[in-house]
Amino acid sequence: MKLRLQGNALRLRLSRSEVERFHETGRVEEAMQFPGGAALSWTLETSTSVVAPQVLYKDSSIHVFVPATQASLWALSNEVGIYSPADSVSPALSIEKDFQCLHDAPSSDAFPNPASGEHPK
Repeated sequence: MKLRLQGNALRLRLSRSEVERFHETGRVEEAMQFPGGAALSWTLETSTSVVAPQVLYKDSSIHVFVPATQASLWALSNEVGIYSPADSVSPALSIEKDFQCLHDAPSSDAFPNPASGEHPK
């Protein structure tokens, strides 16, 4: 799962297998290790207690929660992403399916790029 931070915006991009795992288990997690044992982790989880996507940061970990119904609909559809605008306490949020790059060797785990003319499988 790719993480991109820019200004007050957070974007997660998931491969096909990560979308499948997210749909099946309700959770996908990644971490980056730093010298000295420090780490930054980020987790995408479904939740029945949120009504809209929500981002929390605690103990060097970014937690993104998505309503379970919304997550399931997204995972099973051709919808590219789940989006939530920034507000006074949370960054803007984008959770997207990761598409193949048009200029590099195709990744077998990425979704077909809509600009390539291929249809999703």
